[in-house]
Amino acid sequence: MALGTFSKFYFDYEVTSQNNKIGFSESAGFVELTAELDNGIYTPTDLAAELKTQMDAVGTRTYTVTFNRSTRTFTITANTGTIRLLITTATTVDVSVYPLIGFTGADLTGALTYTGNNPTGSVYYPQYWLQDYTSPTDWLEKVDASINQAASGEVEVVYFGEVNFTEFNNLFITNLVMDNRIIKNNPTGVLDANDFMEFAIKRGGIEFMPNKDDVNTFYKLILESTEASSKGIGYRLKEETSKNLPGIYQSGKLKWRVLT
Repeated sequence: MALGTFSKFYFDYEVTSQNNKIGFSESAGFVELTAELDNGIYTPTDLAAELKTQMDAVGTRTYTVTFNRSTRTFTITANTGTIRLLITTATTVDVSVYPLIGFTGADLTGALTYTGNNPTGSVYYPQYWLQDYTSPTDWLEKVDASINQAASGEVEVVYFGEVNFTEFNNLFITNLVMDNRIIKNNPTGVLDANDFMEFAIKRGGIEFMPNKDDVNTFYKLILESTEASSKGIGYRLKEETSKNLPGIYQSGKLKWRVLT
């Protein structure tokens, strides 16, 4: 089947030793606290949870960190009192996570909640409705399953959890001018698709919205396989020259594991 809507993806939230610290203060004397995030590739939802976990671990307050799915901004809130976010004066400013989560400029002080001033991460918009689509609700597999059959003929399936998958083909990837209704115009369409796929083969979390206008209905995915790589660590955009469509590409079928 094909999706009947244009979709979009949020990606590009990677924490490394170069950006894994967040400096903040809870005291009137601005005693600095430093939370260290675990390195990894996150979905924005999971990055918000990781920020809360690590800030709670070093502070005395309880923190709430949320991701606004429309503006792609993060909000950090303490449960009581005021806090200071040491955006520019933290001793760990050179390895700060603040730019990744959209906080730039001077330190923020005098309030218990702050929202970043910049949208975060990257967004990829396929130029056409995704084709050969299998919804995550329609694909379920047992993990490490084995089938045991007794002498009586009774069959037992032993497994260690269940995983949902989704699959689709991204067609009509192009820089060429299209009608902008059925196929969206994008003068950097091929570059954008390559950027997205280069991130995807890192096997990190991505958020998929089947309907780009419904940002609150989404799935967290990790690339499982491509037509070029059974392990999901490689890809190839295929030019449709065999269909007399030079300058137009497709991704081939992409299989994704749904993350909980």
